[in-house]
Amino acid sequence: MFSFFDTTAAAPTDDRIVGGYKCEAHSQPWQVSLNVGYHFCGGSLINDRWIASAAHCWQNPFAQIAILGDNHIWMNEGTEQYMSVDAIYWHESYDYQTLDHDIMLMKLAHPVTLTQYVKPVALPKACPAPGDMCTVSGWGNIYTDSGEAAPNGHIKSQLKDNNNSDFNNRDKVIIF
Repeated sequence: MFSFFDTTAAAPTDDRIVGGYKCEAHSQPWQVSLNVGYHFCGGSLINDRWIASAAHCWQNPFAQIAILGDNHIWMNEGTEQYMSVDAIYWHESYDYQTLDHDIMLMKLAHPVTLTQYVKPVALPKACPAPGDMCTVSGWGNIYTDSGEAAPNGHIKSQLKDNNNSDFNNRDKVIIF
C-alpha cells in the first residue's frame, strides 16, 4: 500500500496513523522494522536487497538491523528475518533541518528470502490522481491522546490525495 507526497513537505512529528485501524496479520509483507535494539522507524522492501525509508530514520548501518516478516513488533512469531544493513544512501539534497527530500535507500548485506511474509512492495506505474484514495501503513499509535500503546502489529489508514498541483514539476516520493 502506498501514497505519493511531495518530498519537500515536512515529515510528521509524531508516531501516529490517527484514525487508523489494525491490519490483518502479515497483510503488509513489504513492511520493514528498522531496529537498533528497539524499533525506531519503518521502511518498505522494494526488492530482495533494498529498502526505501525516510532519511530522518538514518542510523549507523553497522548498528542497525532490518527486521522483515514481522507483524507484532514485541513478539517473535517465527516469520521474521533479521538482516544487517550494508550501506545507506540518502537523497543528495536531503536537509535534516527542514526534512526536504526526506528519503533514503538501504542496501542489505545479503538478499532476503522471499516468502508469504516477506515480499517487495508492488510499485505503481503512475502517480495517483487528485481525489484518489491511497493507503499508508506502519507501526504506531492510532489515537491522538492515547495512553494505550497502540497496536504493536501493523496499522493502516486511508488517505485522499487532495493535491491539485502539477506533479510533473515536483519531487515525488512514495510513502509505504
